[in-house]
Amino acid sequence: MAEKPAIIDLDEEEQKIEAEIREWSSNVIEVPNPNFNNIPTCPYAKAAWEKDLVKIVFDHEGKDDQLLKYVSNYDDDYDVVIIVETNYPDDHDGYHEALDNINSLISQSYWGDNDLWVMGFHPMDGESEFLQAGEEDESEVFEPISEYSYGIVFIQRLSLLEEASISLEKAGYYDAYKGSPDIQEMYSTRRSYYRRMQNAKKNYVRGKESFKKNDGRRKESFQENDGRR
Repeated sequence: MAEKPAIIDLDEEEQKIEAEIREWSSNVIEVPNPNFNNIPTCPYAKAAWEKDLVKIVFDHEGKDDQLLKYVSNYDDDYDVVIIVETNYPDDHDGYHEALDNINSLISQSYWGDNDLWVMGFHPMDGESEFLQAGEEDESEVFEPISEYSYGIVFIQRLSLLEEASISLEKAGYYDAYKGSPDIQEMYSTRRSYYRRMQNAKKNYVRGKESFKKNDGRRKESFQENDGRR
């Protein structure tokens, strides 16, 4: 496995890491994957890159400043914000637990915006059994560019993910996860947060409509009382 950088040449290594992420996306998650009924692992990644809807930022301090920046003020010029963490925590279980906690706080509007979802990859996670690098053609096999390891956090609009998942579910995309309780639990949690967000929006609209009706009745009552004086 690549080593964790102690000191990083920012200009050179950031360029390498950006190129590596783009190559990984192109050769691994954008190609048809038999695990997902020959749908790419990330069906919308290719279009997002081509339309310049992917933003990559770096966090070299390990303080989650970039993560907190974007969950509190998301940049809607992009479909996904990728945070590269070169100073990641060694505890990969704790790493994912922290992201789970952030999703929980987002769903409670802790930073004001509950229409977000974060997920991440830690260098110690190992390769997922569901990720495959193309077919046997060696030109499609992913080869790392940077000599350093790093964590990655993806931030996306929860509503876009869930709306896309409806059509993917019909196409059999999620069938591969039926035997993976952890992944099923993750999707179930994501959907429950989405429903919570939708219910909150409906309650807000109902509250506004109720206020308008009651306000109108109050005005009519005042006008009637004024007319009787």
